[in-house]
Amino acid sequence: MRPKSLVLLILALGCGLVASIGINQVMANRHAGPAPGAVETTPIFVALGEIGIGDPLTAEMLKLEEWPKEKVPVGAVSNLQDLEGRRCKQRFYPGEPILEAKLLAPGEKGQSPTDLIPKGYRVVSIRVDAVSSSSGMILPGDRVDLLVHVQENPSKGISQARTQTFLQNVKVFAVDDLYSRENEGAVSAKTISLLVTPDQAELVMLAGNLGTLQLVMRSANDDSNEPTTGADVQELLSGTENGSGTSAAPAPLSSKEDLLSLLNQAKEKEPAAPPPPVLTAAPAPAPDQFEMLVIKGPHAETMQFTDVRRPPTSTSGPALSPTDDEFAPATDSTPSADAEPTADGADADAPPADEPSKDGEPSSGDTKNDAVSGGTS
Repeated sequence: MRPKSLVLLILALGCGLVASIGINQVMANRHAGPAPGAVETTPIFVALGEIGIGDPLTAEMLKLEEWPKEKVPVGAVSNLQDLEGRRCKQRFYPGEPILEAKLLAPGEKGQSPTDLIPKGYRVVSIRVDAVSSSSGMILPGDRVDLLVHVQENPSKGISQARTQTFLQNVKVFAVDDLYSRENEGAVSAKTISLLVTPDQAELVMLAGNLGTLQLVMRSANDDSNEPTTGADVQELLSGTENGSGTSAAPAPLSSKEDLLSLLNQAKEKEPAAPPPPVLTAAPAPAPDQFEMLVIKGPHAETMQFTDVRRPPTSTSGPALSPTDDEFAPATDSTPSADAEPTADGADADAPPADEPSKDGEPSSGDTKNDAVSGGTS
């Protein structure tokens, strides 16, 4: 036999011997059971991928995985028939064990939000923005304090602007339409629902109508109620509590009566409004009195107006003389067309009225007057 072939034969026999020894050890361990000190495991179902709330479970979503028996969580499911068709109460992430407590009962479609409200509590929603919701960091289950800021409004009994904490350690029931913590990231919320008592619900509605609400986040491990005195403009500008060098006694608002008491106190501090002016009738003005002189030919008459609501009274005056230049009737100085003016502008044929005739006889004008007079008599 060639040396090369002999070497190959010896190598093959060695490999076969090693393989047979390994197989014998494996078979021996299987029949002998686990060796002392080995970790005992048990199979359970885990999520193969992300499973949303309310999604029905199927075999394609699950994977059977060996877990150390000591680390298997309580309620882990290992039978596929107990999982198929059931819906999830909470979200499952890849590799997370499927627990009985996180599943709805067989045939149950899910819970409504009203099923999660404890007895004796109410859910009230308030409108929020990025500021009042702490930049979207508030999630369902968090605890918050409620502050209200009111502006000066004397008609509502608020004498000056004021900010007051009126509710503390309030649980957030839902953010928008999410009432479970699906993730730990920020949520851009438009409304936040709070879990409160009936009296607290009335306070929230009253504060929302009077001013602006602000949510303040607090630690999940802090359940204390710290008394607060509130803050006003005088305290803010002076840098001391309530605008003086001494601190005032704490007056926390924890009930509806306390908030109304604050408004009543502000109303009492407000200066009383001046009484409305009394309207009195102004004295009637004296009637206008005046006189009017009415001239009718040579007669003058004085009309006295003493009251515009009554006719005037008349008083006759003396007869006017024709020589009065002021009241003499105007004469027509225009010469007639037939008369020939003289050098002096007088009528040549008519003798002067005041000049007698040469023979001592009356003038033609006087003769005519006498004739008329004699004829008349």
